[in-house]
Amino acid sequence: MEICRARLSKEFNDITAATYGGSSRSFIERLLAIHVEYIRLGYEVPNFILFDKLLNGLTKGWSSFVKDCMDHVAKNDNTRPLEDNFLDLCKDILLRLPLDNKNANAATGYLKNDKNIKDKNAKECNYCH
Repeated sequence: MEICRARLSKEFNDITAATYGGSSRSFIERLLAIHVEYIRLGYEVPNFILFDKLLNGLTKGWSSFVKDCMDHVAKNDNTRPLEDNFLDLCKDILLRLPLDNKNANAATGYLKNDKNIKDKNAKECNYCH
């Protein structure tokens, strides 16, 4: 059991979207699988650690998406902190990513709205809205 935990710990520390050729989908799916495996082994990884790994392991565009959601949540006193809702955030991102890996690198990802430009294709965080 300790060998499995040590292997998971090393993989958890090493993975990023770059590990999967820039595929945020593959990265998030593996991060969630590692989370489930930790639970199966009887270890609870705090949400803030998973959240930090997600934020720092995503591609630049999707990291911006998460940061923008964090900014929005910080302005709204009635919303739970984003760090406490790791699974919903992962689900929100996965729903926006292409399903097939061959198009994953071609995905435009998150488009931050310019204050002067209303882009109807820009993605907004479902958690925040």
